[in-house]
Amino acid sequence: ALRNQLDEPGVADKLPLPGWSAQDARDLVDAAAGASSPGAIVLVLKQIGGVPADAQKLADTFRHAARYGSDEQADDLAKLAIAKFPGDDSLQLSLFKALQEGVAQRGGKLGEASRAWGRDMAGRMLADPGEGFGGWANRPTPEVPDAKNPWSVQLRPSSDGNSGAAFLSSLPLGEGGTGVIRSKDFAIPATLSFYIAGHNGQPPAQLPVKNFVRLRASGSNEVLAEAPAPRNDLAQKVTWNLTQFAGRQGYFEATDGDTAGAYAWIAFGRFEPAVVRVPASGQINRLVTAIDIAATLHLTELEGAVAKVLGNKAADVEARTAAAKALPSLSATGAVHTEELLGVLSDGSAPGALRDAAAVALAQNPTPEVTGAFVEAMRTAPNKLQLSLAKSLAGSGPGAEALLKAVADGKASPRLLQDSNLRERLNVSKPADLNARIAKLTANLPAADQAVQKLIDQRAARFDRAKASPERGLKVFTANCAVCHSIGGQGAHVGPQLDGMGVRGPARLCEDILDPSRNVDAAFRYSTYVLSNDDVVAGILRREEGDTLVVADATGKEITLQKSKIKRAVQSNLSLMPSNFGEIIKGEDFDDLLGYLLTK
Repeated sequence: ALRNQLDEPGVADKLPLPGWSAQDARDLVDAAAGASSPGAIVLVLKQIGGVPADAQKLADTFRHAARYGSDEQADDLAKLAIAKFPGDDSLQLSLFKALQEGVAQRGGKLGEASRAWGRDMAGRMLADPGEGFGGWANRPTPEVPDAKNPWSVQLRPSSDGNSGAAFLSSLPLGEGGTGVIRSKDFAIPATLSFYIAGHNGQPPAQLPVKNFVRLRASGSNEVLAEAPAPRNDLAQKVTWNLTQFAGRQGYFEATDGDTAGAYAWIAFGRFEPAVVRVPASGQINRLVTAIDIAATLHLTELEGAVAKVLGNKAADVEARTAAAKALPSLSATGAVHTEELLGVLSDGSAPGALRDAAAVALAQNPTPEVTGAFVEAMRTAPNKLQLSLAKSLAGSGPGAEALLKAVADGKASPRLLQDSNLRERLNVSKPADLNARIAKLTANLPAADQAVQKLIDQRAARFDRAKASPERGLKVFTANCAVCHSIGGQGAHVGPQLDGMGVRGPARLCEDILDPSRNVDAAFRYSTYVLSNDDVVAGILRREEGDTLVVADATGKEITLQKSKIKRAVQSNLSLMPSNFGEIIKGEDFDDLLGYLLTK
């Protein structure tokens, strides 16, 4: 009824009516934001900024209005955001991304006002990249080099009665997460106090300290002061006497190095004096978002600033990864910053995700220098990264040839060619005599299916349900499986829902986990999309939204593709689920996972 009324000429201009309460206005805007009629969009545009709403609701409203409005109305949204929310960079960045997504779903184009808004924000963020996440930068620990960023802002109580100050914490995103986060440099004061909460294992066990905070000297990285997690949920005050270091430059660093699923987190905040600050609750990584905007708007004038982020080893790893992905689309000359990207690819200390992003960018221009660097990197990379590098090479004709030659020359393992996903990628690139060459190169290897079946048999034989812990298994499931699968409504919906899996028994569950393509349902087979810029994206089609396809990749991440930029799509007979869970989940963790699934 509201939709029909809003489409009557002039009705939207009269709403909300005089005398309506603030709640009436909020209810009306909520209803209008669920409608796609022109009148509803007019009402939404009128009320943005006039009706209190949280950041997520505002972003949803922007996305909806951009999806069902016009290009001109999208420009009106941009002008509204600038006028209504000055000084709130995080909110404006979030709203811009939402507007951008809505316009793409409609198949429209960003107008000059919208592009100018994005250009201005991206330029300002990249002018001071250290402020991306309030001046804090994360990097993985050496023990878990591919760990995701575990840090977020959390409101926590303190021992002095403060009921909810903002803390940087590794708890909200899962206690098994690990990482090292450091502040910007600052002048060290004579005294520094702060509050800290967290654990180093379940009391009363005395385990090695893996969660702690430190003050380090800039340049030399010398540890000047240190405090462990206090083994307390209530934040405790710590005061350091730093008289002997006062005036020197230093930085604050926190480490969560505990991969356990419980009593394995740390949180800190409330600095006095305020030499560093905790980002606002809900703040996004503004630097990552700015780089994404620069890439999607093709802001070539920001190419140099993005390249600096990639080359800065002290920068946030997520930002460096975003920079590696963005540089090919930012080059005004067609160059892809080969030198900087090769530097990352050959850096054995760089996280795997960063090296992988550099590899994907380099693979777009597979010169002899680039393919040679790939092969050299594969010689020393761990197995997971080796396979990822091989897939990047296989995405183009020259790269596929270089990979097959590297295997023939003994510079890369022929076992890589037993990976079904890599073979699919090679099939897309179509090197000459592919099947015969693979057969020759793998002739002396045991069949991949035999090796997998042996592992399945071993895991099924060793499983003892009486010793497995479903409680621990739930944590293993959450950490490794919930990104794509759900049970009882909890988790994602990329792959099949797993309610009722327990009836299959241990042996079949081992098959489903360790050899996911053996019994894959047709609805969950993936497709490989070759884009107009020769990027290759593999994923399961989730939905169509106007002029875009939304696919989910193997990590559960949704990727939006413009239909007009898809050059070729090849459907696979395989599952998108990775085939290396035998390496990822071992020993008791695997037993506990089986124990949990068997309760369903």
